[in-house]
Amino acid sequence: MPRRPRRSTPEVRHLILQAARERFAADGFAGATTIAIANAADVSETVLFRHFPTKERLFEAAVIEPFEEYVARYTEGWRNVPVTSADPATVLRDYAAALYDIVAAERELFAALMARGLHSDELNAAFARLDEMAHIVAAKHHLDYDEPIAVRAAFLMVMSSSVFYESLFAGTDGMTRDRIVAELGEMLVGAALHRRHAKTASKRRSRPMGNAGATAARQPDVGGAAARSRSIIARDHPS
Repeated sequence: MPRRPRRSTPEVRHLILQAARERFAADGFAGATTIAIANAADVSETVLFRHFPTKERLFEAAVIEPFEEYVARYTEGWRNVPVTSADPATVLRDYAAALYDIVAAERELFAALMARGLHSDELNAAFARLDEMAHIVAAKHHLDYDEPIAVRAAFLMVMSSSVFYESLFAGTDGMTRDRIVAELGEMLVGAALHRRHAKTASKRRSRPMGNAGATAARQPDVGGAAARSRSIIARDHPS
């Protein structure tokens, strides 16, 4: 039997990380054992521990650190385009599309992350970048939302739709990436811009008026209400 060519240290490390990501995605952090990961990488457990002293350190290297790098590149990309000058609806739609595609390209990584659970102490740096981006966009476009909650809720919604694509949409006719991304974008637009418009309208209603305006505002629109009622009755009960 011919001997296997000796592999370089970087190659061995890469194989271990790839195997770890696959096992963490399939079995979760608790279910993935170091011996199973070593076997999948075709190395001994001793070699695995030589590179990564603990399973926790292996998870960080295989899952957490790549995730932080992806978020860093993603937010840096947004810094290089005029997101703050664009229409806010376009910004939100682009956010949904870009994040969906990033997750789809690295589904195993994000599946492993979700299998472990999103622990804030491990992900603070990544979410801090997203919070900063959301704050800039919100301030520029006067969007009214609780940034830390909105950022994490939007992130989880888009990420889950991409990670669990087969489970969620396999039985749905005509389901495409563009269709999913379009709806995710519209959900973000509706949530953010509806609140902004509602808040603006509320401020207009709360502005003080002169006596004549206040008196007119207090008078019920009897004629208008009656006309609307007649219109509804005529529509529902045509003669």
